[in-house]
Amino acid sequence: MVNSAFGLTVTTAKGLMKVVNMTTQCETNMHATTEFIILKSLGIKCWEQLLQIAESATPPPVQPCDSENWCGEVTMDADDGWKVVFSYDCGELDNIDIFITPGGKEIDFWAWPENHTWKDYLINWREMGDLKRLKTAAKRPCHNN
Repeated sequence: MVNSAFGLTVTTAKGLMKVVNMTTQCETNMHATTEFIILKSLGIKCWEQLLQIAESATPPPVQPCDSENWCGEVTMDADDGWKVVFSYDCGELDNIDIFITPGGKEIDFWAWPENHTWKDYLINWREMGDLKRLKTAAKRPCHNN
């Protein structure tokens, strides 16, 4: 391991050199940790609960071509005071962008570390009913809700 101007240079198990930007990695982990404290304080213990919130907003699968949200974000009300921001690409529902807690805090799971278990499920939601598909495919299903 060698300190460099870019972070730490580490040797992987296969002998390859890899630069790890410690500042970025620490900031990302801290961001996710802060958001998890918020989520846990609201009783969210599992990714499935977030997707249940998303599906409660019932986003339309398409936006009309004359809509200002044809390519962009749409914020929709969900259960229990939550809001969910959905992204549309050329009129079609693309993904969940962020969650907004009842208290107005934004939960930006896209900024969480790449290896975060919840992130994999949240970024792969694409349409109503995907919660069922993702639960079926889950390597670590939730049993907390």
